[in-house]
Amino acid sequence: MKKRQKKLQRKYLFRRGLAVFLALILLMGGGYFFFRIKEVEVQGLDSLDEKTILDTAGIDQGRTYLSLNKSGLEAKLEKLSRVEKAEISFRPLNRLVIKIQEEEGLAQIYAKGEYYILNSEMVPIEVSKQYKTDLLTIEGIGPSRIKLGLSPFSKEEADLKGTFFKTLLESSLVHDLKSAKLLEKGLLLNSKEDLEIWVYSYKDPAYKIAQLEEILKIVHKGDETISTIILDKGDHPIAIKGDGEDPKAVSQEEEKKEDPDPTQEEKKKL
Repeated sequence: MKKRQKKLQRKYLFRRGLAVFLALILLMGGGYFFFRIKEVEVQGLDSLDEKTILDTAGIDQGRTYLSLNKSGLEAKLEKLSRVEKAEISFRPLNRLVIKIQEEEGLAQIYAKGEYYILNSEMVPIEVSKQYKTDLLTIEGIGPSRIKLGLSPFSKEEADLKGTFFKTLLESSLVHDLKSAKLLEKGLLLNSKEDLEIWVYSYKDPAYKIAQLEEILKIVHKGDETISTIILDKGDHPIAIKGDGEDPKAVSQEEEKKEDPDPTQEEKKKL
């Protein structure tokens, strides 16, 4: 009796194991059928090349979505210049979608015969032969300090100048400005309405830029005619009506001579 029970138990375990094995085979086959990649689509590109994204991802048609190291591929894509974020997803009809969010170019600087497009960290992310009318143009930084993927500021400068420019470029004020020139002492900003803004201290950038935004709101309304704004170490900016030039600011002529900026000539052509 006991031998018969053991025999039946072995048969049961064998059949159960066989059923599990067959189920796994079917699952793998179904997984291959349902998750097999038939098409790879790239979305969100503006200035980047689709071939670069596809070559970097290296995803071949016929591969299964379940076999991908999704997070690893996304991290690999985000190392590319101008890629801020990458997302990979699987869509109906066996479509693999790579969604790219490009890093926004907020300013430009002329160096070595080309225009370097900068992000909010002042890091060049792209090189262009053409002057872009919609971007803030930055002057007064020596061309030898302009390199793709690297900040032009030293570690000592990063705390003050780097933080000031990051705050400026991420604010709404950047859309009102046409140029920013680094001076021997401070910074000269020129608005699209030909308003001169002299900045003599890089400290408290959030406060200074918030004050400038409020003043420009008044200028846009036409309530006041202001030609110059001075931001020193004091708590409040000084707004000057009429024409005027502040003699305290001295431009870095040596750096300017090192690599002449044809921005003005480009603007005249446009």
